[in-house]
Amino acid sequence: MYKLLEVSDLFADACVRDDGGNLLFASLYGRDGALLQLMSAFSLKRDAGGIDGFTLVDEAGERHVVSVPDVDRLDKLSGRLPKANLFGNLAHTWLYDKRLVKRDYVNRIAWVIDEAPVGDKAIVAEHIQDQAWQVMKDLSPIPLLDHWKSKVLEMTAASAIRILDQSSYPPIGRVIGFRVELDDGFIDAISSAVRNMELTVVERQDRESRKATEPVLIQVPLGQICMTPGVQEVLAGKPFYANDLLKRHRSGDWGCISATDLRENLAGLKNGWRIMSAYPIDPLQPCAGHGDNTIWIITEADRSVTTLLLPSEY
Repeated sequence: MYKLLEVSDLFADACVRDDGGNLLFASLYGRDGALLQLMSAFSLKRDAGGIDGFTLVDEAGERHVVSVPDVDRLDKLSGRLPKANLFGNLAHTWLYDKRLVKRDYVNRIAWVIDEAPVGDKAIVAEHIQDQAWQVMKDLSPIPLLDHWKSKVLEMTAASAIRILDQSSYPPIGRVIGFRVELDDGFIDAISSAVRNMELTVVERQDRESRKATEPVLIQVPLGQICMTPGVQEVLAGKPFYANDLLKRHRSGDWGCISATDLRENLAGLKNGWRIMSAYPIDPLQPCAGHGDNTIWIITEADRSVTTLLLPSEY
């Protein structure tokens, strides 16, 4: 247990600070009066006996300074220990920054505090990665498939995950903390990896097995299939080509669409928006995703209709 220097008879068993040393979370024990004294001191001005932080002192006498620059950002959750204990009638309070329970989806930022798992550094690191992956999937504006986990973490963990144990203010007690932030570079990296087939919609088994993975992880519902007169004309001599393109479209192989359309498709899978593909009329000729040698396939947002059309017919 760590003693609070500013308030007598108040102790902490865990505390987490952000990169600036500001309080994110503290687990405090003491009598009701001591806890009320601490909270009241945060609200007072310095010349009236107020404080803007506190100091935790461990058994070796080492001091750990915790800043509380804005008490309005804090919330608390209190309980009471059973009366039959060695210390008498004690209360237990979690004091925490509201950012811990309300993720910033606009800026794609989230904080995570958790009890440190028992084990060596490798076990702790794996635990953090598992939790960070779930947060990344929640924050990401485009869907992240679970079989992408290892590759995505390899590409982005260094910039997207900030482990507080590696900061100037490491967690105090048996607790871990980290921040996940998905900037525009993260979105660009995922889009580029999908475009370059480093991340595939369909999970593939190890190449040595030579077995196709079943089932397909993404199947876009097509609804009613429609074909414009222009497409009927250009595919008149290719009776099976339309079916091949529809299979590709449904399974997430969206052909030669632009990076922007790729992002919109990935977001469309998550949010229920329309899905668009672009394929060459003549596979032996280049296709830029638009222009003369192009067929578009568009599945509407409600998945009721999928249309094959030429760009000129849009």
